[in-house]
Amino acid sequence: MSVKPQIALLPTLRALAGTSMRLYPEELSAALGQHGEVVARLVEPPFGRTNHTRAWHSRWLRYVRYPRWCQSVRADLYHITDHANAQLLLALPPQWTVVTCHDLYPLAVAHGTLRYPGRESQAKLLPTALRLHLLRRAGALVGISQHTLEECHRFLGTDRRRMFLAYYGIADEFRTPPPAERLVAFRRRHGLEEGVVHVLHVGSSDPRKNLGGVLRVVAALRSRLPQPVRLVRIGSAFSPVQERAARALGIADQILHLGVLSTEQVALAFRACQVLLYPSYHEGFGRPVAEAMACGLPVVGSNRGAIPELIEDPRLRFDPDDIEGMARCIGELVSSPQFAAEVAERGQRTAQRFTWARHAEAVVEAYRFLLRPWR
Repeated sequence: MSVKPQIALLPTLRALAGTSMRLYPEELSAALGQHGEVVARLVEPPFGRTNHTRAWHSRWLRYVRYPRWCQSVRADLYHITDHANAQLLLALPPQWTVVTCHDLYPLAVAHGTLRYPGRESQAKLLPTALRLHLLRRAGALVGISQHTLEECHRFLGTDRRRMFLAYYGIADEFRTPPPAERLVAFRRRHGLEEGVVHVLHVGSSDPRKNLGGVLRVVAALRSRLPQPVRLVRIGSAFSPVQERAARALGIADQILHLGVLSTEQVALAFRACQVLLYPSYHEGFGRPVAEAMACGLPVVGSNRGAIPELIEDPRLRFDPDDIEGMARCIGELVSSPQFAAEVAERGQRTAQRFTWARHAEAVVEAYRFLLRPWR
């Protein structure tokens, strides 16, 4: 029996990682373990979980100490699980290194092809852009959407033969309905009352998420619908600008902020609300969109980034600044149970494409490409 290739999965330092980049390496490791064609181990430096309040110390860990530590890792192949750690390619053998690319919006902004309110300046993003250009050194790139792969080709000039499409998978909690009493308890705990239209948004308060647009849509719905309307938020707190916008629109007291929740709790929120609103200016994938669809929750989103790859129905996609269009669509979903049921059913069918088994198979295909002598 031939020896299976040994793969070292290199994550973002946990103390510096957001929720998605903490989850992805673990999800990838588990999926590769189920695949069985390779032996993948998640390797994390001993200093990776230490929080540092000084910015210079965090940068030193990330850009100096982590690359040095990587040189001590022995494997047949290296997989950098977050493209933001492109600096590791200076310490690893590029021809034996795979990188998962999640989102290249900093390059799009730096190149002037992506503009939205509140974005960082091109000059400020220049250091990030220079670091991301190191991705050109990678032996293979795994992109989480076709849109992301197109950005790799456009901004990095990556040969399409070295790019592999691997959509994220969806956790079982989003596919399996919970016991009815658990959903009732969730609604009661958070005050999600019957007869109220609950519009959900999941994600950070980064300007590209277009929370200003979310607030304006909710405000427009209040004058359009006879029922009370509330915004339910999962994720980081509003920025001061977003808080002022909510007060100016007169909806600050109609916002329920649930903070950061577990996967199980997020799945319950999807089933407790009427619609997910996702009008981002740019997304590498849009994980909440896929998860909501798997739960049977209708999604109204933007026509930018990778979102059209998930929301297949053009009636549900809008320019991020088309406030009236999004409000009108949500109003139709609320007033027409038949339309909402049709959208929910179609979304669940689409979400069946997004499995960790398929993700792992695409990643292993990238490994095979680099380890061609191995069969």
